[in-house]
Amino acid sequence: MKIKIGLLSCAAVCLILSGCVSAKPNKFEQPTPANSTSNEKIEETKTRPIERGPGPLTKENTSIGGVHIGDSQDKVKALLGEPSKKSQVHSTPEIEWYYEKENMGVRFYRTSEKEPLGGVESIILHSPSTIKTNTNIGIGDSGDKLLKSYEKVEISKDKEKPTGYWVTGSTYTENVYHPYLMFRVDENNVIQDIELSNYLIDPAKTK
Repeated sequence: MKIKIGLLSCAAVCLILSGCVSAKPNKFEQPTPANSTSNEKIEETKTRPIERGPGPLTKENTSIGGVHIGDSQDKVKALLGEPSKKSQVHSTPEIEWYYEKENMGVRFYRTSEKEPLGGVESIILHSPSTIKTNTNIGIGDSGDKLLKSYEKVEISKDKEKPTGYWVTGSTYTENVYHPYLMFRVDENNVIQDIELSNYLIDPAKTK
């Protein structure tokens, strides 16, 4: 009888513990609203290397596929043609032009849906894509090649393995140095995503 009681007690404890585990919240946060503070913006990126200090980037010396931060809609069309799709970016008033063949998104700055679109605020590349940065870094390149192409590269790590590389800009706004380049890599240190971003800050006020 004592053995049966002991087994039942163990089973009850296991059920309680499993319930606690299932009740834990998902580690991924919900997107923050468009009027978020600078600290909330930083949480969107899931990491903080963009706070660590000024880097070599400016909107003039950095581009992806020839597109620079601050470029006009006409200039983007001249470089890439008509987009495959236009849509509003979730939780922001910005508009993204998506180019299916290049697997590339170009986002234009705007603080209100009633305002006209400003210049390019960010460019995002996903695998697969043949588009390159102006330093000839692209999807499928290694982190080692990237380190040889940029000065002052910050590395994000998980269990001592690189998960991303950051290169920051020289303009300081809202506790952030911008524009910045972010390269996400896989477990083999191969680049899968590239983002050139002005961090939702007006590109007209960026060097």
